[in-house]
Amino acid sequence: AFYANSAGFVWLGFSNAAALGEFTFEMWVTGQTGGPMIDAACSMYSDNLRINGVVVVSGCSIDYVGSPVHLAVTRKAGAVRVFWGGVQRGATGSNAAAVDLSWIGLGYYSGGPSYSYAYFDEVRLSDVCLYSSNFTPPSAPFEIPSGVY
Repeated sequence: AFYANSAGFVWLGFSNAAALGEFTFEMWVTGQTGGPMIDAACSMYSDNLRINGVVVVSGCSIDYVGSPVHLAVTRKAGAVRVFWGGVQRGATGSNAAAVDLSWIGLGYYSGGPSYSYAYFDEVRLSDVCLYSSNFTPPSAPFEIPSGVY
């Protein structure tokens, strides 16, 4: 687990994720979640999910939580979705441009700059879309399926 705040955030590197079509980026989050969550070619800040700087999903607000909640961002055939606790937030967005997720920042948004005050745990990036509709979040630690970095 990692705790992000104004004194610290984390950059993650995924060497095989420079030009993803389909993907799932997911994690467990605890704490202040109204602030920035993700900073990368796919960023989440201020109730908006952006890909390559363009708002793709708006109205995907997420709530303060005292216990871990599962967050997933997925894309399949150009359809982009944000899931909070297994339930889709905001409308399905559309963006089929290849996205470079080889570097992802958690708890920070460089467009501010602004910071989050939250714990991030079990961060996973897959080169497949694992969720395209509401789902029951995993109840156990992630297992590593094929295509996961």
